[in-house]
Amino acid sequence: MKKPRIAIRAFTCRRDVAPALLLAALLERRGCDVLVTCVRDFVRTLRTWKPEVAVFNTPGIVEQVRAHSPQSKAVFLEGEGFLPSEMTRGVRWQKRSEEFEDIDMVFMWGKRAVEDIRIHVPDANMDKVRSIGNPSLDLVRFLPETASYDPRANSVGIATRFNSINDHRGSPPTRTLPNPGNLERVIVQCRAFVGLIDCIRTLLEQTDYRISIRPHPLEQKESYENYKQHWFGVQYASRVEVDDSLSFSQWALNQKYILSPTSTSLLEAYLLKVPVINADILCNTDEYNRNYATMSEEWQAAGLNPRSHDELVEMVKGNPPAVREDPAIEQQLREYCDIDEVGSACLAAAEEIAELAVRSPTVRGGRLPTWLVDSIDRISFNRAYRKDPLHANMHYRRGHHAPPQHLNSIVDNIVGHT
Repeated sequence: MKKPRIAIRAFTCRRDVAPALLLAALLERRGCDVLVTCVRDFVRTLRTWKPEVAVFNTPGIVEQVRAHSPQSKAVFLEGEGFLPSEMTRGVRWQKRSEEFEDIDMVFMWGKRAVEDIRIHVPDANMDKVRSIGNPSLDLVRFLPETASYDPRANSVGIATRFNSINDHRGSPPTRTLPNPGNLERVIVQCRAFVGLIDCIRTLLEQTDYRISIRPHPLEQKESYENYKQHWFGVQYASRVEVDDSLSFSQWALNQKYILSPTSTSLLEAYLLKVPVINADILCNTDEYNRNYATMSEEWQAAGLNPRSHDELVEMVKGNPPAVREDPAIEQQLREYCDIDEVGSACLAAAEEIAELAVRSPTVRGGRLPTWLVDSIDRISFNRAYRKDPLHANMHYRRGHHAPPQHLNSIVDNIVGHT
């Protein structure tokens, strides 16, 4: 009996690939043949490999599934569980009910998001909607005991958020500047970028910490590598590294503190017990970020909030404070991620996806073998990467991008936990 085929589309490298690889490993343990694809090769994989199930975390991708492999089952696995109220999936599907109807199975992070769909799309078939938790948090919750925060680390991590001015493809901000809302967003990111660079310069000059910059998933890393000497001088540039690993938690565990604008990365750092220093006040962006979404103000409050560079330096020179339970963050984890009610989100998704794949009819038509589809993509990636080294910022390729550390141990812990 042939193994059912499942294609997973990982939209970005530094956000989506790590949980996709975890999901793939759990599906493989259930007898499935799995390919983790990206924007580059997803459509080609649909056409040539013809999977029983296609998994994606951007809802509009269902159109590609229907166009290029109409026999495949389409599964939406939420990639962004914290969305402003005017941009929720329920609001989207209220306007695009046909998109929701085209999807065979919907996995949301929490019951709050499921209820949002129920409210905005009252005629929706809710039998195909599940709340499973946040897949990315599995990479934190099921780490082996040997992987834990070390307060003796001599590195301050900088989590950036400048995709509008440091695009992963190298496109200038002018390309999208006229789009609605982008002018203010670009101005705020410019202000935050200058403020964060000033913070890094202060830390380099007044402490002996190393600095590890982790670019946003939609940023390019090359600009940081190319210009760090220009920004910080020859004397300090050697103490600055740029992280491009696939797993945020893998990076965060090696930092004594994380300095960042308001970001969802706070949740992973919170669960890892890594202290987060919020840079918004220092960058004069606190009001804008606080007003972005309901939970943003709570993220700001949960971090350390220095009001001056002197206060920042004093803060990092001292012993890191223990990350204590925060009622607002705990409530977010319960409401948006069902963290008290679910085990592994990836395991919950894998069980239902594997069952869907097994009971789905084998897709008919010419289907290339897995090894050949993978070989074609290897050639495709190598050509794209030679032509444009920025290609690897966004587009995953097995063998080029190293898998997260502890991935096998995380899988074992998840399986052993059930």
